[in-house]
Amino acid sequence: MVNEVPSSSSSHVSGDNNGNKILILPKGDEFDQHKLVVETIASIMRSNLVEAKSSWKKLSIDQRDSWFDIFKSKFTWPPQYNDTVRRNFEKRGKRDISIIE
Repeated sequence: MVNEVPSSSSSHVSGDNNGNKILILPKGDEFDQHKLVVETIASIMRSNLVEAKSSWKKLSIDQRDSWFDIFKSKFTWPPQYNDTVRRNFEKRGKRDISIIE
């Protein structure tokens, strides 16, 4: 099931100033712009790894929140997808953490 948003809603995503953020939508457990999003998550993790941990669960919530804050600074999505985007981000992080170390 693909979540679709009418094109007219892309200009008003959350009421925040979205600047140069890229609009993304969740697509199942991933995102509609899969390659770009996956590469960005991996880059955020590599560039901002403060804790050397062997698994996602062993990372502090602060570390994961920090990475998600960086992610939010690069992408935007309709507010109704906030929980789904965070869940998908977490799932991707769990997959990528073993590659980074």
